[in-house]
Amino acid sequence: MLRPLGGRVLVRPDKLEEVDPFYKAAKAAGIQVVDGQDKKREEQAVVKGTVISIGDMAFHSPVGDGTPWVAIGNRVYYAKYAGKEVVDPETDEKLLLLNDEDLCVEVTGEKS
Repeated sequence: MLRPLGGRVLVRPDKLEEVDPFYKAAKAAGIQVVDGQDKKREEQAVVKGTVISIGDMAFHSPVGDGTPWVAIGNRVYYAKYAGKEVVDPETDEKLLLLNDEDLCVEVTGEKS
């Protein structure tokens, strides 16, 4: 289990094939697309994921009251080149460790 320290937030990035309409349509048709996920992400200004853990000091800036503006399970957009990729030792899943200020927007009322 990974636990972010200080002012960091752990996010599970969306997989490109789960959010891109082209990949969804190709998968539904049984076509396997071999296009680099990194290349597609470079075309996006921000990327999206799910908050899975929040550090103890996240959102405790001198101007804020320390109240997190997101919670575990919230969907968020974060800055394009932000964070550090880490691998969960239990699941081998690639996650992203971000500074709390790298979160750009919370997603609510998302359509499937």
